Amino acid sequence: MHDLYFHSRSRMGRHNNPFGKAYAFEGEIAPLPAIKPAMSSEVISLYKPDLEALKQTDTPFTQVLENRRSIRSYAEKPITDQQLGEFLYRAARVQASLR
Repeated sequence: MHDLYFHSRSRMGRHNNPFGKAYAFEGEIAPLPAIKPAMSSEVISLYKPDLEALKQTDTPFTQVLENRRSIRSYAEKPITDQQLGEFLYRAARVQASLR
């Protein structure tokens, strides 16, 4: 129900309220930067996978989505630093910046 309400209120149509882009404090409080500033000068090098090799050997994304299942059992050991590096590289890196 909440999703439907949000959807109806974020589109033109059955109300006279503003919709779309909104920043309530425009002109009063500066928005946060898109890329968070570094909190320290210390840099931790993480594993960086070879994207060209992955393009040739990786499972297609559609197949990954179709085969995905939620399993609520956890491994005895945490992920390795290499696995963490690859996960962050694939899912959370900044690919380009206009700075």
